[in-house]
Amino acid sequence: MAGAWLPLVWAGVLVWGLGVMVAVGQDVNADTPDSLSEAAGEERVPLPDAAKYCIIGAGPAGLQLGYYMQKANRDYVILDRAPRPGSFFEHHPIHRKLISINKRYTGKTNRDYNLRHDWNSLLTDDEAMPMFTNYTPDFWPSADVYTQYLRDFALTYNLNIAYNTNVDAIVPLSDVTCHEDSCDARRAHYALLTTDNPPLHCEVVVMATGMYQPYVPDGVNATDYTPCGEASIDPEHYAGKNVMILGKGNSALEVGTTASERANYVHFLSRTRIRLAWQTHYVGDIRAVNGLLLDMYQLKSQDGFMEADARRTKLQKCDDGKFRQFRNGVPLYGKGAIRHPYDEVINCMGYRFDADPLIAGGIQPNFTTTARKYLSLDDWYQADTAKHLYVAGTAAHSRDYRKSSGGFIHGFRYLTRTLYHLLMERYEATPLPYTEMHYCDVMDKIVDRINHASSIYQMFHVLGDVIVIDPETWMLQYYEDMPVSQVATRFADKFTLTVTLEYKEDFSCPGCDTVRKGRATGGFENAHKSNFLHPVIRLNRPGFHYAKKLREFHLVEDFWTEFNTMRNHLHPLATHLGRLVPMAIRECTTWKEALEYKPKGRSKTGGVSGIRALEQLIDPSEGSNSKKKAIVDETLLVDEEE
Repeated sequence: MAGAWLPLVWAGVLVWGLGVMVAVGQDVNADTPDSLSEAAGEERVPLPDAAKYCIIGAGPAGLQLGYYMQKANRDYVILDRAPRPGSFFEHHPIHRKLISINKRYTGKTNRDYNLRHDWNSLLTDDEAMPMFTNYTPDFWPSADVYTQYLRDFALTYNLNIAYNTNVDAIVPLSDVTCHEDSCDARRAHYALLTTDNPPLHCEVVVMATGMYQPYVPDGVNATDYTPCGEASIDPEHYAGKNVMILGKGNSALEVGTTASERANYVHFLSRTRIRLAWQTHYVGDIRAVNGLLLDMYQLKSQDGFMEADARRTKLQKCDDGKFRQFRNGVPLYGKGAIRHPYDEVINCMGYRFDADPLIAGGIQPNFTTTARKYLSLDDWYQADTAKHLYVAGTAAHSRDYRKSSGGFIHGFRYLTRTLYHLLMERYEATPLPYTEMHYCDVMDKIVDRINHASSIYQMFHVLGDVIVIDPETWMLQYYEDMPVSQVATRFADKFTLTVTLEYKEDFSCPGCDTVRKGRATGGFENAHKSNFLHPVIRLNRPGFHYAKKLREFHLVEDFWTEFNTMRNHLHPLATHLGRLVPMAIRECTTWKEALEYKPKGRSKTGGVSGIRALEQLIDPSEGSNSKKKAIVDETLLVDEEE
């Protein structure tokens, strides 16, 4: 039966409306009638003639954005060419095993913390929808189970999705008023041309289409190559064959692992060197679970990896059905590394953003690379050549490519939530959400966030918490999950602290020895030398120049990723915040224990550089005020090397 459900492992399943409520450690009931999953797509939502927000794509990013639109009762519609949500996962990966981890047991009950190790669940503000960890206990889950989860998500929250609707062109309009009966005096910036429907007028377009167009370099004739998504998953298919795979990513190695069981030779070719995720800390690089053939290569089995440009290699199919290297139109026999013919060439060079609807509508897109893989976006995730057109999901990875996790569900679910708030600010005049608090409460908030928040944990370096300080009252506005790239311009005239989680910049690279002896730092005195993910707090005060150790404060990395020990974390953090605002030392009684803690063997600076009080800097002329005077080293105001 289509969309088969997994067997029930434990009892206690409660059906709640269209959602399924389960306790932690229980699986969604596979024997529940298939109507919940199969209903998705059976009823097609009528396509309106206008909508304020038009979301193209009903994959994870489209559903995530749709959830927030539906919750706020916004005028939106999601369009998808398939009859069901998440159709990409019905065919990919072809081996059906996801490499996005699904860790059911973490030893914690905090839902946000558990999302650090659940890379598949979408975000919700309620528990009407169970987390994906309740669908299967498998650490590497099946893509078939994930398609079921996405269908249930769309139904549980009654998302407004027009299935079987292909967008052929996105046509920009110049101040054209929407249909007066349905637009409420809004302006349409785009008309979406869809198959068998009248044009759909949209004020805002969000492309959440993912990356599904196979990448073939210009100048490569791939007509006779097997597309990666169509490669056989039957080892017997490769029996006795020589196989060449173009690409060295996870998909390439998954196909190669299958082929190697029966093939004579399996070779891999691409321009770039092998990149291992455990060296680069980039989840898109080769994961250890796919590293078997790297072992075989190093142990001199009949598998190999080479660096060469597919455009110059020119593997072409000959009359005998074999693939050989050609040069100047002539096959090369017995020369070079590619001197023997191959029986099959498989193109696993990845996917890229499908810009055809933009081009068809007359929009000339900019791309971030010559491979035209990602659309160029500004820091609002808006296309830089098309105002009011945004990108969400995997395709928005251009903003943090190879820097963070925005190309993957566990990262872009947070970027999509942030995009929603940005859209609400820009088009609904709704301020970005923040919490107002007194300075004395900020330490507890920071400690909670760095220990539990999944957003800044997954989107390291990219999303951060921003604390805007009122120097008159010392009241704070605490913003969560702000794009760090926006802080300088958005709060150009404000005192701010940013809280992020980061790896040390030079710790990760292809070929870096990330398991070397001495890779970790254990003492708070050397917190700034931390290599692994750890909290970083930065200070910005317009018009003042600080030494780096004042602008940038590190809390030392922790083996358990728990930044709450008194010696290494709470005392240094309280001391740092107290030096920012000396009155806090007197008034913030909740900090007393942390401030009065006396670590043994503490160095002169203790890893927490003294900072001239912000209250003293409100007006430099008031620096002599005895009530506000702070005894600090004046040399700390400028970089030591200066």
